[in-house]
Amino acid sequence: MPRTARSNHNASVLLVTQSSTQPMFESNEDRDHFLAMLNFSKRKFKFDIFAYCLLSDFSFELLVRTPHMNISKIMSSLLITYTNYKKPQGKLFTQRFKSKPIDTLSDLESILNAVNKPAKSPYNSYCVYHQLATSPLDLLTTFDEECFECDVKSVEEQLNTFLNEHNCSFEEVMADKSLRDECVFNLYQTTVCSLKEIGELFLGLDQSTISKIVKKSLQDA
Repeated sequence: MPRTARSNHNASVLLVTQSSTQPMFESNEDRDHFLAMLNFSKRKFKFDIFAYCLLSDFSFELLVRTPHMNISKIMSSLLITYTNYKKPQGKLFTQRFKSKPIDTLSDLESILNAVNKPAKSPYNSYCVYHQLATSPLDLLTTFDEECFECDVKSVEEQLNTFLNEHNCSFEEVMADKSLRDECVFNLYQTTVCSLKEIGELFLGLDQSTISKIVKKSLQDA
């Protein structure tokens, strides 16, 4: 069955853009600090980076894969950390970041080429891909259709994390509808599995039931 299209907040592969009305990067030192913070965030939240562009003073672009964490949590942590470093007059980020979901390998390759602008600067991943400069970031330079497939190991890790955080067993989750729905939504947000694949994990819940759980959770969020 074809994969169910996801909303911007729940896709795993995303083009993320953030702009500001005042200079975000006033020097290359600022860019170095941002890359260091991005690298720390990457290790903390376990996401992949395909490409980045920090050439503009007022915006940046990131091409990422986030199979373990909702992009909102990642960006919130990153932007708060960078704002604390900058100590701006007024709000540095007055508008929310934008995220565009990427569903196919061909779209990923096209957007990768668009982000990788042919500039001789370490603040664009073009130079890293073409070995013209080094970067503190470990970029994912090889990829295939598996970037969009459900990773069974990742699902099991996320499920075990949920059970440990709630100090309960899977049987207890299945016996408590509220807890079950919370767990379903958590897996929807932190993995790239389809609604059908998530339903199979929960003892064969049908796709329609999983869809209703997700829609209600999004409305309540």
